[in-house]
Amino acid sequence: MTRTILAALKKERANPAGELQGRQALFVVNLEPRRMAGEVSEGMLFDLGYEDGIVPVLAVPERPVPDGTRARLRVKECRLFETRPWRATQRAAWDALIKQEDGR
Repeated sequence: MTRTILAALKKERANPAGELQGRQALFVVNLEPRRMAGEVSEGMLFDLGYEDGIVPVLAVPERPVPDGTRARLRVKECRLFETRPWRATQRAAWDALIKQEDGR
């Protein structure tokens, strides 16, 4: 499925189309279409950093995935952190939480 999604990126990037065309990125697509600058936008680009006053970067997958792959997000706020090795107790607690949320 093809969608038109408008995003104001010129202030952040010298050549937005050239830098982003053909790359996968995370988009919010379950929004009502919205008229912007005389066009209809059918979603929103998900970026990281803008709210913290830094030059935004895209939320991109670590490896290619099929277009349209859904992201799972069940929180009111997300934050980006460096990944670190898990201790066994942390992993067990995480697995228990996921099972509880999924009703397993």
